[in-house]
Amino acid sequence: MEMRKTRAAERSLERDWAASWLAAIADVWTDLGEAVLQLPPPPGGREPRMLRWPDESPTSPALLAALGQCSKDQRAVVREIVRTHAKGTIVALPLAGGPDLLGGVLALHVRHVPEIDTETERKRVVAQAEALGSTLTPALRERAARERLSLALEVVAACLEWEACGAASLAVATQLALRMPCDRVAIVFRDHDSLWIEAVSNSARIDRRSSWASALGAAVSEAVDQDATVCLPTADDRLAVAHLAHQRLLEEASAKSVWTVPFAASGRDRRNAGAFCFESSVGPPSGETLELCEDVVALVGPVLDLRRRERDSLSGRWSAILRPLRERPARRNFIVAITLVLALFALTPGDFRIGARANLQGRVVRSVAAGVEGYIREAHARAGDLVKEGSLLVRLDDRDLQIEHRNWIGKSVQLQREYRDALAQHDRSRSSVLDAQLAQARAEVDLAVARLARTELVAPFDAIVMEGDWSQSLGAPVERGDVLFELAPLDGYRIVLEVDERDISHVSVGQAGALALTARPGDPLSLTVRRIIPITVAEDGRTFFRVEADLDSPLVGLRPGMEGVAKLDAGQRQRIQVWMRPMVDAVRLWLWRWGV
Repeated sequence: MEMRKTRAAERSLERDWAASWLAAIADVWTDLGEAVLQLPPPPGGREPRMLRWPDESPTSPALLAALGQCSKDQRAVVREIVRTHAKGTIVALPLAGGPDLLGGVLALHVRHVPEIDTETERKRVVAQAEALGSTLTPALRERAARERLSLALEVVAACLEWEACGAASLAVATQLALRMPCDRVAIVFRDHDSLWIEAVSNSARIDRRSSWASALGAAVSEAVDQDATVCLPTADDRLAVAHLAHQRLLEEASAKSVWTVPFAASGRDRRNAGAFCFESSVGPPSGETLELCEDVVALVGPVLDLRRRERDSLSGRWSAILRPLRERPARRNFIVAITLVLALFALTPGDFRIGARANLQGRVVRSVAAGVEGYIREAHARAGDLVKEGSLLVRLDDRDLQIEHRNWIGKSVQLQREYRDALAQHDRSRSSVLDAQLAQARAEVDLAVARLARTELVAPFDAIVMEGDWSQSLGAPVERGDVLFELAPLDGYRIVLEVDERDISHVSVGQAGALALTARPGDPLSLTVRRIIPITVAEDGRTFFRVEADLDSPLVGLRPGMEGVAKLDAGQRQRIQVWMRPMVDAVRLWLWRWGV
């Protein structure tokens, strides 16, 4: 606010001084009818300022036309007015070499000047006007230097007003966007090969994944690598540099000109730490604007880089964490109290338990296999069904076996008759042969009966069907020995725990624990370790041991295949030891690996 009041006061003094200077010219040059002084824009400004004499009269179109022609061509313009009511000469000339130096133009309308018939008379009028303009040149030079210094001090003040690097960068970018002839200013830091967009003028949030951000990073890298200011379109008085990335940024930003100014790092490290990127929609900047940008960036850039290093350092991050505690004692006292409570809680003893994945399995798994070859005729059970002892599971097609059974019965009856006839005839040799054939036929009948019995598969005990579903495969052929069903009893379970190799040393046979199933997390089941299988298993990127445990009191509704999490009691330890155990073990292993 104070800076704005100072600038307003300076501009008011400048207008008063310029008006007094024009009035002094009118007193010296009595034939002066009208005068216009076009002052250059302030550093980074867009439009020049115009002061008229006399103030109450409008400027004539002829004087304005000469002023515009002189400002455009940057050379003196002399025009003669031949109208009777306003006869005279208009002289317009640039001050001190044009806008690249000062940017002022002085235009005069001289009345009652004799007819200019010769070149000598014309030169005399121009020389007299140049003499008047030369008295203004030192003041304009002083004004330009003062405004350049004022702008630099304002930017530095905006930087130093904030302690945080992000807030200071945003304030600097916004201040430059307001005072410079540009629409957007971006501040980008570079650390080795990485880029970070720290701030964009008038933007609280930055989309660093957008195509514009990618083009901005490439443009900054292009300027930093060349260690030079890159401007597109390229200024005539600038050294030609590579600008392919700036061409892409120009298209992404939909601007008319972009220029990037790198800045050095703070301290003795003279490498480039980043750059300021300016985007404008009013055309390329002048040489004076580029020089001003370079001066301001060279002054402010190292300060921002120092703030960034302080923020990214360990001490800086720690200070940022502690700053709110120093500023607010009530919050500090509350956090200290909470910390003490947590410390006391961490030092008290607590339960040390080993966690592991758990899978509920049946104690016995019985396979039901096909006893004969055949085809599926009927299927009465499938996976998930509860079956009773002796209930039919599946029946095979037995028509061929029935025919074979009747065939051997008939043959045995025939052999029995022939055997009796041989006995009646006292044919001992033939009766011996028939007796052997009859025994064979009876054995085949018994075999056919046994095979017929095997066509019906029944449940050997009360169980649940774990695998097997032939209801959709009626008529499918099966071979002898094919497993058709797997059954598990409902009165006996075992728990298989997957204990991590880091925790197996804390597990022993007879150790108690609890199991929480995924399907019933609110009903923990007590268990006891029965067996530790001393074989490691590598699965899913981890190595573990299988540990078998028994349920102390199984609940109703348990089913084999249920999964959950088991915790084994391993005694009492301080809670902080339990919490830090994985980290301590990892550090010990790392130290052992490197021989420390």
